Amino acid sequence: MPHVVTSACIDHKYQDCVAVCPVDAFRETEKYLIIDPEECIDCGACAPECPVDAIFSDTDILDEDEAWIDRNAHESIDAERAEGDSPILADDEFSHEIPKIVSIPRTNVLEGRITGMTDWHGKN
Repeated sequence: MPHVVTSACIDHKYQDCVAVCPVDAFRETEKYLIIDPEECIDCGACAPECPVDAIFSDTDILDEDEAWIDRNAHESIDAERAEGDSPILADDEFSHEIPKIVSIPRTNVLEGRITGMTDWHGKN
């Protein structure tokens, strides 16, 4: 039985699963990935790679996502093969955040007052 991409993939399209698929079973739509059940060999390599837990075996799928079994089958017929290089539509809030340099007030511990600003290197 093949694996199925479910609703959790909508507006994400992470490519981690595509990279580990040994048979190129992934297809992509504009907003999410799907798995071609005719290509999937049910190896399960993709499921643990999905950062949004959107991939399940079709025998373990959640009740609310059961329609995605047919959706993957029907939409994969005309969908483009996923190559793993498509842009990710949404990302978690921390994985690609650029750190900001901020000034932190330095406190004079003995006097209990702010004595100056310290940059990110710890210098005035």
